Amino acid sequence: MRQEEPSVGEKKARTAGDTIPLEEYRRKLAEKQREAKVLVICRYCGSKTEQGITKCQNCGAEL
Repeated sequence: MRQEEPSVGEKKARTAGDTIPLEEYRRKLAEKQREAKVLVICRYCGSKTEQGITKCQNCGAEL
């Protein structure tokens, strides 16, 4: 079965074999980008820790 082409203003984005409205896709992408965490690398052991944590979770050094 052939899918119909979206009309102007109904652009869609493909995600995992499905389609969603492009604006919804952009909104979800922006939310994920805001949720991204900043990591700090410990200068002693090289372990990555979330920004805001004061001690390395691997070696205990002050960050």
